[in-house]
Formats: sequence, C-alpha cells, structure tokens
Amino acid sequence: MKKQRWSKSQEEFLRKNLGKMTLKEIAAGLEKTELAVKLYIHRNHIVYRPSVKRNLVLELFRIKLVHPEYFNVTTDFLRAVKINQVRFWKLYRGEVSPTDQEYLRLATTLEVSFEEAFNARQLSLFSDNNKDDIENDSSKCCR
Repeated sequence: MKKQRWSKSQEEFLRKNLGKMTLKEIAAGLEKTELAVKLYIHRNHIVYRPSVKRNLVLELFRIKLVHPEYFNVTTDFLRAVKINQVRFWKLYRGEVSPTDQEYLRLATTLEVSFEEAFNARQLSLFSDNNKDDIENDSSKCCR
C-alpha cells in the first residue's frame, strides 16, 4: 500500500479546524480516515485536546465574573461544588461537559440565579447548526 503525503492545504485545514471540529468531521473534510488524522497529529507533535462544542462552565463564570481568568480556585470551592481538581479543570477548559448535578452545584456556589443558569444552558437550542435543521423541518411540514 502506497503512503500518501499530506498536501499543504490539508495540513492548513487540519490545523485551522482542530479545536473547532471533531476528528471524524476533519477526516471527512480531508477525505482520509480518522486514524490517519490521529496518526498525523501524533507524528507531528500537534497539541490537541478534545473539546465540547459549548463550554457551559466558562459561561457560568462569565455570568458572575467580568474576568473569570482571575478567579482563584480554592479547596473550599472544590469541596463546595463536590468536584475534584482534575475534573474541575477539564470542565473549565471545555474538555468535557458537566453533568446536570455539577452544573447545578456550580451555579448555586457561584450564586448565579436559576433563571440565568437555565437561560445560559438553553441558548444552545437555537445555535446556527440547529437553525438550519429547524428551517428545513418547517419547510417540509408547510409544503
């Protein structure tokens, strides 16, 4: 089997979309397998952390704090929200999504009102991707 080289445009596409798209989506865009993309990332020492589409924890912090990066995480805070330090930083960086209980405990501890927390979480219902789906569904039903 002949090894195909990556073109400059493929490399640029990968680097531009690495944090924005899933590896599966990137692989489809490059017409390569997901494994080929993972191996390229590994061989070229490209730093990659998977991320969720929407970082709800950081949004909670932004509701309460003007500059969330200045927030000092203490052991008392971590005990109050019942999340260990490793899990908290994964949530804060957007590597994983919070569970409903974690989200509620964070909102309560940060003293964010339930209405604000609920509204922040529900805004994803009408993101750009979902708008297209809704418009397509509405056009189908109205024909």
